[in-house]
Amino acid sequence: MTDGEQENSENDSEPFGELKSPPSAPLLTIEGSALAVRDGCSTDANAVTNYLLGLAEGSRRTMVQSLNRIAQKATGSDKANAMKFNWSVLEYSHTNLIRAWLASEFAPATANKSLAALKGVLKECWRLRYMTAEE
Repeated sequence: MTDGEQENSENDSEPFGELKSPPSAPLLTIEGSALAVRDGCSTDANAVTNYLLGLAEGSRRTMVQSLNRIAQKATGSDKANAMKFNWSVLEYSHTNLIRAWLASEFAPATANKSLAALKGVLKECWRLRYMTAEE
């Protein structure tokens, strides 16, 4: 096995990437359980799917990992993932908290990549009329 293959196999064992701080402390609280992980997929799964379909196939995995990391930190649950997270309830103040957390925990390139993924999903929420431009 080459060094590159070994590196990829190590990354495969951690599907959501490494979190520098445990997801047990929720970053956000919105109206009780608005961010809670649900058994079924939220309507926002369509926003995530639409966003991912607009990316090159090679970029999808890394962006899903970024979105999963944000969902896990925001809810404080390691069971949270991009497809079950209610993206449409995020407001300006929430996205600022997420941005600050990303900037404090990750390298600038990783934080910017995660912010790009968040922006893409929020834009899809707006396009699908799950939220208004003001939200």
